[in-house]
Amino acid sequence: MAAGRDRKMKVAFVGLGSMGAPMARNLMKAGFDVVGYDSNPQAMAKLAADGGRTAASAAGAATGADVLILMVVNAIQAKTVLVDEGALAALPGDAAVILTATCPPGSVREMADRVTAAGRRFVDAPVSGGARRARSGTLSIMAAGEAESVARVRPVLAALGDRVFTVGAEAGQGAAS
Repeated sequence: MAAGRDRKMKVAFVGLGSMGAPMARNLMKAGFDVVGYDSNPQAMAKLAADGGRTAASAAGAATGADVLILMVVNAIQAKTVLVDEGALAALPGDAAVILTATCPPGSVREMADRVTAAGRRFVDAPVSGGARRARSGTLSIMAAGEAESVARVRPVLAALGDRVFTVGAEAGQGAAS
């Protein structure tokens, strides 16, 4: 999954609202290849105007991605993107899913189990700081997951926040912190 020296890491970003749009911009500024998706056409147009690429669906964004970031409202939306909209199935093997929304620990564990059963990695990484800190790239991030998975996505997390705390090895611990 780690990008080699000859290519940039591809990040699929789903959820380009008041927090997600500036997060996606910060990833682009840090040199990541960002492909975004949002059900709001205006959010998609804004990402394209900012230099990002857009996809026609969540699955389209996830195709070929090293990392899929879900900046959605809740666990129901995250599951919808992953399962119903096909993003999980579209991700290459060993890609990582990063859930940045704060969701109930039980729902996060269920999601992590589904993702890992499909051969992908999962990092529970809820963010704190609001839209202002999302714009400035100074979010606080509480990351939980297998140590290797968290290490692999740390460069992505570092582009989003200036404080990345590893809070545990199990999904659901990010929201519980």
